[in-house]
Amino acid sequence: MLKKFLVCSVMVGCLNMFAVSAFALQFTTDFTSKSWQVFNGQPSQFQVLQGGVGQLTTSDLRPLTLSQIFDYDASMNSLTFWMQWVPSTNGAATISADIVDYGNLSTTVVDPFTSTLFSSASDLLNRTQVSLIFDSLYDFSNTSQLQLTFTIQDNDLNPADQLRIDFNNSTPVPEPSTMVLLGFGLAGLGFARFRKVRR
Repeated sequence: MLKKFLVCSVMVGCLNMFAVSAFALQFTTDFTSKSWQVFNGQPSQFQVLQGGVGQLTTSDLRPLTLSQIFDYDASMNSLTFWMQWVPSTNGAATISADIVDYGNLSTTVVDPFTSTLFSSASDLLNRTQVSLIFDSLYDFSNTSQLQLTFTIQDNDLNPADQLRIDFNNSTPVPEPSTMVLLGFGLAGLGFARFRKVRR
């Protein structure tokens, strides 16, 4: 009886993991994934450079954005990445990164990063690390999907301002409850096998 229960626990844990992975919109740092979409411009304005670095290129006054919609995962409490501005001239550009509740795009769930940049050593001409920290005061209980958006806007008419994004964080891990259930099942099977061998 105990053995059947443990086998069922393992099967339920595995099925739960497969179901989550099959239907969930999991966050990915892979810019070649179709999860990333370009808005207010052409897909050709985004390319993946060597090392998996994403690059947005804009040459007009409209904001150009790169976005991904993904399911909220309680194991995520922040996102960390590198940003770099590559200007064509000494003109200015506005660069931002933020995460909002996709069901209510006016609701920001993290402190956004926004910077109006000029050509100086103190700006993002060299890579700058950015951490978006999830707001602990925000109520995630009614949140199912989030949207991460990177934006670059060329504030002059000079061509080919670029924003480069380089992730250095790992993807979210499976829900703890699923891993605990699966772990207990596997440990129980091992113990049952051990008792059988001793007999």
